[in-house]
Parts: sequence; C-alpha cells; structure tokens
Amino acid sequence: MNISHDRLTLEMIDQSAEIRKWLDQFPGDRVPTAIDILMKLQFIRRDVYAEWLKEQLSAITNGPCALYAVRKFEEPLESYWDDEGNPPTRPAESQGSEELVQSVLGNLRKSGDEGFLDHPSIDTLKTRRVRNIVLIDDSIGSGQRVADFIDLLMKSKTLLSWWSYGLIQFHVVAYIRTHKAEERIRKYLPGSDHHQRVHRKSDKLHFVGYHNFDDDEFDLRWGANSTQILNLCDSVEAVPRWAQRGYGSVMSNQVFYHSVPDNTPGILWNCENGWLPLMPNRLFPTWLGDLMTGQADVQYADGNNPINRSLLAVLIAAQRGIRAKRSISRAIGLDPRVTEALVQKAQAAGFLNQSNRLTEVGKQTIWDSIGGYRIMEFDRSLYVPTKWCVGQGTVQPSGPIGATRRVQAESEASVLAEDGDAGQVSLDRTDARSAAPPLRVVTQLPSRPRVGDDPHGPKGERDK
Repeated sequence: MNISHDRLTLEMIDQSAEIRKWLDQFPGDRVPTAIDILMKLQFIRRDVYAEWLKEQLSAITNGPCALYAVRKFEEPLESYWDDEGNPPTRPAESQGSEELVQSVLGNLRKSGDEGFLDHPSIDTLKTRRVRNIVLIDDSIGSGQRVADFIDLLMKSKTLLSWWSYGLIQFHVVAYIRTHKAEERIRKYLPGSDHHQRVHRKSDKLHFVGYHNFDDDEFDLRWGANSTQILNLCDSVEAVPRWAQRGYGSVMSNQVFYHSVPDNTPGILWNCENGWLPLMPNRLFPTWLGDLMTGQADVQYADGNNPINRSLLAVLIAAQRGIRAKRSISRAIGLDPRVTEALVQKAQAAGFLNQSNRLTEVGKQTIWDSIGGYRIMEFDRSLYVPTKWCVGQGTVQPSGPIGATRRVQAESEASVLAEDGDAGQVSLDRTDARSAAPPLRVVTQLPSRPRVGDDPHGPKGERDK
C-alpha cells in the first residue's frame, strides 16, 4: 500500500485566517519557528488509515480475531468486564478510533470475512475459540494507555488463565508507536520472559505498525531546527508543562483526520489559560481538512521516476552504511515489517544488492531525487596523493561535473608530459612543487635549554 500524508505549505498558511490568528500569539522573532512546526506536521486521512488498518487485519489469518479499540475511560474501572463478562457500553459522544474500527470491520464482513469479532464478550471468545486478540490504536506514545487497557482485560480470571497457558496472543496494531512504548507494554504484561518459561510473554505479544521511532530522536521528525522548535514549545507558559511537548514528551508530528493524538505539541490543541490552539480539544477542524484537500506528501523526483519518500529514505540509510534491516528501521522510523518490504522492493528494482549496498542505479536515483547532475565516472588515473605534493593540495582538479574534471586533468597532464617522455615529467614544469616548503615544515633553530648554555649547538633566536 502506498502511504501518503498531507502537509501544510507556505501558500496554505498565508491564506488561512485561522492560522494567522494562531501565529499572532507568538513573539515576532518566534513566528518563523512556529511556521516551521506547521510545515513539519504530517496529516493522515481517514481513508488512508482505514485502508492501512484493513490490510494489517487481513494479514492476521490464524483463526478468528477479537477486535478491541484501545481508549481511556473517564471513570476508573476495576475491570473491563462486568459480572457477566460483557465489555462496557460505548459512550454517546464520538470516539474516532472506535468508529473507524467499526467501519473497517463492516467492510471486512461485506467482503465475506466473518472471522473478525467486534468487542466480543468472554462467552463469545470461549464459544468461537478465539486465539488472537487485536488491540487497535492510532498512535502509541508512552504506551501507558495500552498497558492500562491490557491490565483491565486481564482482570478476567478466564482470560488470564488462557494467557498463562499460551492459548491467546495479543496483537497491538497502531499506525504510530515508539520503542519506549513497546518496552513499557511488555513490562506491565503479566508473565515472565525467563528462559525456563514454556510460554514467554514476549512470544505472545506482537506489534504491528507503520511508523516506529525513538521518541527522543527529534531531528528525524522535526528536522535540523528541532532545538528551536522544542524551545518554542517550552516557552508557551499558557500550556501546562506536561502538555508542552505532548504527553510523555513524545513530540509526535503526525495528526489524524479522525483524532489528534495527545503526544503532539500542546500548542496545537491545548485550550487552557486563554490559549487559542489550531485543533481545540484534540478535534480536527473541518477548515483544516478543506485547506489541505489534494495536497499529498508523496513526491517524485520527476515524472519518470516514481519513487516515494519512504523508499528514498531506505536508500539514503544504505548510503550512510546501514546494512541490517532492523538498523535501517530504527534509522528511518518505520516499522520493521514495512522496512523489510521496502528493502525487498529496492532490491527487486535494482537499487540495492543482496547485501543491502547501493548499486550504481541506486546512487543515481538518490542523486536525481535531489535535483543533481548525473554522476560521471571519476577518472582516478591522474590522482596524485596529497603527501607527494609539498605545500600543495592534490593535483586532481575539482568541479561539479565529472566531465569537467577529466577535461581539466587531461589538459594539465598534456602540459606536464610535453617536455618529457612517457611516464616522466620535465623538471622545468615542476618548479611549483620543488619550491620552498610551507612554514609548517621549515626547520627552526634549536633554543637553549632551561638551565645553562647548550654546548652542542648555537643559541636560540631570543639570545642573539
């Protein structure tokens, strides 16, 4: 599936009265940084998320699956289940994630797939012999909400016993998640990972997602200006401290059309202390969706080179010397499964070899994607090491295009060889290289010792 994200452009920001009103709350010298925050945001449409979710659920084919939308409950619960083993009733107000789960589930059933159950009870789990429990969330920042949700599920002794005997497995499906969230969820799961355990808890927990990153790697999400962006978020005192960088200080830059994650910067959604956010109370405004209609994040180097940004990120990681798929996954912030598919695609297209090294086609693709000239073959036959040239740089001429390099080098070689035989150079033509050495290699007179005269040499300059 080709994933695309909507983005704000400078033209959109200039023509929006709502955005200008939001920008007016910042000091004049901070407005450029605030605009940079808006341009770094990625917006995921409902249909994109729904299609992605449907694709991931369809891949779980090992028997019937029970789907539960992860959410935070307003009133504290002792257990997710009532006395009869039924889940709690859904609230009357809109729940973005749950509505999408119901929509995706309805589409799966229309296609003839009856293996997915919508928030089933304990009796239904027992009757249908469900072995896969799927927990669905759009964004997981700290992992605390999912950990609390699993804890409420495990209040059922029946479910807990199934888990202990390895009869059920959890699949946490989230479009965005952090590595710390995975660690926290594993930590709070009942059970152990001891090597003597027959059913280790990590073997019964599976994560499925698209974006997967370290929450403290701000440069990957916010660019080279991340320090100024963090300082701006921290400087808005009207936003509570815990919300300035988002919940858990995750500083996510991805927003869904159906909901605004609380791990995004609080200046975007927090309404406290008179602050006027763009997305009040974490609700995506209609005007913002209308503003970005038709603006996608997927860009092509040219009309004949259909390579998306995710695949290009894999090639750039390989250019940096990153070979292992898991290391590439961490470097580009995508789920390992997504990264593996991208690597296979790059290998099939001839961009990478089987060792995940860039081919010549892959190098040229990166060069073309940044609008550079075609890389010419470098002529190394005329290369002279720097250490052979006293006080001079390498004689290999530099230039933006390889052809220019070769022309300049050949012209110099012809001059050097016109007074001498093949492989020899006239001494008249090498005066520049045999001239006085630079100051760094000029010998200095020895200075006198600290105590007494130096009987073995002349005195230093200071004693003359």
